[in-house]
Amino acid sequence: MEDGAVRLGKTLDEDAGKAVKNLYHDTGDRLRQVAKNHAETDAKHTSAMDDILKGRHGDMPKAPRSAPSSSPHPSAGPEGGGPKGSSKGPGSGGPNSSGPSSLRDGANRDRVGSSKPAGGRCKGGDPIDLVSGEMILTETDVRLPGLLDLVVERTHLSSYRCGRWFGASWASTLDQRLEADERGLVLATADGMLLSYDVPTPDTAVLPHLGPLLELRWDGTPAGEIRVTDRDAGHTLHFLPASVTPEEAAAGRVALPLEAISDRNGHRGDIWRDDDGTPFEIRPDRRGASRGSTEVDAHLGCRPLDDRASPAP
Repeated sequence: MEDGAVRLGKTLDEDAGKAVKNLYHDTGDRLRQVAKNHAETDAKHTSAMDDILKGRHGDMPKAPRSAPSSSPHPSAGPEGGGPKGSSKGPGSGGPNSSGPSSLRDGANRDRVGSSKPAGGRCKGGDPIDLVSGEMILTETDVRLPGLLDLVVERTHLSSYRCGRWFGASWASTLDQRLEADERGLVLATADGMLLSYDVPTPDTAVLPHLGPLLELRWDGTPAGEIRVTDRDAGHTLHFLPASVTPEEAAAGRVALPLEAISDRNGHRGDIWRDDDGTPFEIRPDRRGASRGSTEVDAHLGCRPLDDRASPAP
């Protein structure tokens, strides 16, 4: 009996030793495979972002960038293209203009100040930030009431130099965009904030380094939509890569203009653009009451095309 117990004990020791050895061996193999998968995924994401920067997104889905034949440009000039022909307004700086500085440069000039929303500035009743001395003036061009209540507005900041459509010192609803470079992405908001983000992993929200908690998500493909969600407001901004200009390619960056705004219930307003990217009309959700549309003009701002879209008071 005693001899059998000793043999049994030795057998159990050997089996336990083998089990522990196998456990460590299998765990090591799994960890190495996980590390390999992560490395391959990171390389894939890096390649996808590189494709965006170099404009290799030929399979990009067609967003409402240009009007269909049944809806001609409301203010197209004899040469077509942007509003009133090729004019974009004095100092407006279209997508090919060298006037506006890069969003990265703008954010780096004042990382803290550029991450503050205009509504959170200390103005004391005057259009002046009492902390920075910066002039801030917000103008509401038009309201589109309905299922998706859209407000089209512009904000002038005396230190801002990233505006495109209404002047270098004007941020606007229509000028909201992302700019991708080798360091990540920078978001230009309607009230003049410039928020810096790291490149996200697919379908995983990332937050800006500083500023409000606006979540940015990307599906990881060069042609994929990038969304920025304000959970407090319940609105999501939708961005898609545009054609890369020679200037952007030389600078190693590319702009992703705003294509649409949606709410948490799926109601959506699309921004229609000319072939050169100039916005000319905003079309809200066609369901229910939100049926008005708005014309965009670089000289005059935005105006309603019918009485369902009301001008701001």
